[in-house]
Amino acid sequence: MDVYDGPHVSFVVTAPGADRLPWDETVCAWRGLHRHDGKAGCRCSAVELAEWHDDAEQNWTRLLQVVQQRVAREFGRRAPVIVRVWEPQERGAWHLHVVVSVKDPAGELLALRFGTHLRAEAPRLGFGDVLGYGLADRAGRINRKVYARGRSTGRYLAGYFVDDPTSSKPSLLESVRRAVWVPKRVAWVSPKLTARSGITMRVMRLSRRWWAARLGLCSYPDTDRYTPRELNTVWQLLGRVGGMRRQRHGRAQDAAHGAPPLAA
Repeated sequence: MDVYDGPHVSFVVTAPGADRLPWDETVCAWRGLHRHDGKAGCRCSAVELAEWHDDAEQNWTRLLQVVQQRVAREFGRRAPVIVRVWEPQERGAWHLHVVVSVKDPAGELLALRFGTHLRAEAPRLGFGDVLGYGLADRAGRINRKVYARGRSTGRYLAGYFVDDPTSSKPSLLESVRRAVWVPKRVAWVSPKLTARSGITMRVMRLSRRWWAARLGLCSYPDTDRYTPRELNTVWQLLGRVGGMRRQRHGRAQDAAHGAPPLAA
């Protein structure tokens, strides 16, 4: 999101309510009559939750297609979705964060219609309510928030990917350990942003390998397999500490100790 140079808005597509995902009374922290709340330890029924998760990704694809078709008929173009992230809720279900670019007044109007269609079609395709730009929340307040830069949004969306003791969100590792379902692709970033940032899964894997090599956990990877841009991106991600100049030294140490190079 650092490379994104314009305003944007966001939407949250929630899982359905208790009519579709009933609460599991056997695991509630408070027994008897009470107002169910995921933060208090209440969880959705495992059977209904598993059934909903089985179709969740496919239903989201269908929902996005329907909404984009309607927006395209009205504006002659699709809404520029730049990021989509699945995030687990305390009750066990996952919901979606969707970020849409709005670089001019026409873009804001397009995003407004995108959100309106998203809210209208979501229940039909298995989802719950939709919150976000131009939509009224449960208290009746209209969301007018337009974000000026990508960093704050990116930081929020990535909040549960890391174990941050100052954050109220559970980490991704914690969520995966207790989740009954995990999406095949938790996060999606527009290829337009990936092309500008140079950050791909290939680069992230190389960064992880390089970080481990600097700690002495493995040998340094073969840089000949990567492009100069990929190597420069790794250099930037790792804070320019340890540098590529250490690769030759690392290889020499491996050879001296008879350690075979590990596959990248």
